[in-house]
Amino acid sequence: MTTKHQQILNYIESLRPGAQISVRKIARVLDVSEGTAYRAIKEAENEGLVSTMERIGTVRIERKEKQQIERLTFAEVVTIVEGTVLGGRGGLHKSLNRFIIGAMQLLQTMSNQPQVGETIEDMILRNFEEMAHGDGTSSIRGEVTPLMTASGGTLATGALTTLIQEAARVCLRRMRSVDVVIENMTMYSLKPAAVDSRIEATAQVLDFGRRYAKVEVVVRGKGDVFAKALLTAQWIER
Repeated sequence: MTTKHQQILNYIESLRPGAQISVRKIARVLDVSEGTAYRAIKEAENEGLVSTMERIGTVRIERKEKQQIERLTFAEVVTIVEGTVLGGRGGLHKSLNRFIIGAMQLLQTMSNQPQVGETIEDMILRNFEEMAHGDGTSSIRGEVTPLMTASGGTLATGALTTLIQEAARVCLRRMRSVDVVIENMTMYSLKPAAVDSRIEATAQVLDFGRRYAKVEVVVRGKGDVFAKALLTAQWIER
């Protein structure tokens, strides 16, 4: 009988080169524990089936010797980032260095911007939706993307701060249709949120007056509490 570990390796091997892979996705698709998925992905990496690159994540690659994994060709990177070759097809077989990979990742990020002048905050919040609840709380819900992660593959502090402050603004704007300025924030990071995690930042107004309000925000996902924050905000009437 095929073990779950081998089933994961077979699944990874069946994926097309360039397909993105994550522990949570493998665990969800094959109904295995995240620990089992993690160990199988690490073995797949040792066997040259996958490679991990910063800001892109873990991707399926053509099987190759371990020492050759870092020497990707332009053609392989085009496949990974789902890019389009506009010229220079004759050089697609050549290897590229880390500097060029970083530049291509930057160009990929820029190409994903639908509007001129879009900020990093806009890109972080792009895939999050606002929710209103009957108990007076409000929240924003979405998925942790590679853009939002630090080098370890977990939600970066800057992106977490953006989500918490936006959740507080959404809650306050539902109370009063005026501009909101965050005056200060105290945040407690309790547990790292991995890439591809579905998270929800829920805000509740604890106290408010004519100009100021205190808001509590809790960031959760699948029963886990990732962070809590207490914010003081000011309403600006124009």
